[in-house]
Amino acid sequence: MTNAQAVTAILYPYAEHTSFDWTYYLDHHIPLARRLFDEHGLITVTVDRGLHGTTPDTPPPFVAVTRMEFASMDSMTAGVAAVGAVFAADVANFTDIVPVLQTASRQYDAAGLG
Repeated sequence: MTNAQAVTAILYPYAEHTSFDWTYYLDHHIPLARRLFDEHGLITVTVDRGLHGTTPDTPPPFVAVTRMEFASMDSMTAGVAAVGAVFAADVANFTDIVPVLQTASRQYDAAGLG
């Protein structure tokens, strides 16, 4: 499965008294991801901002969920080995939340279906 498209989800769990600088994240960290990983098969990056949990009066489980899609597991692995430390070091510039990472292979995509 090393040549399957890889999707890495970076989840920032919500917790009281934590900080997350959205301006820095969107203006600096995400463009850094593009600069570092584009040559390593990065296809797209999406960012979702958590608004609330099950009901509007509850906090979201995650402050942010970012998905980075790569052409293959091999290209993602090579990119992380080459520039992952630089990318990870930038996290302290916008949050004190410890992110949770999950890498997966795409199994289904309903994009474009009516």
